Amino acid sequence: MASPPTKKDIERRAYQLWQQAGMPGGRDQEFYSEAERQLKEELRSPRTQDAEYAVEPREGKGRGA
Repeated sequence: MASPPTKKDIERRAYQLWQQAGMPGGRDQEFYSEAERQLKEELRSPRTQDAEYAVEPREGKGRGA
């Protein structure tokens, strides 16, 4: 089982969200809360865990090559 996101993880994600939003001022708490929500949701989502082990199919296999 994965551990909960650390404060550093949340801050990193919040910074990314802030940059993507065009770096607006005065919305620190909004980005922090959204980052925390996203990271916690990713922990609950089985899709995220499966994606870590996903392997791209090899070129040419099964395509009549």
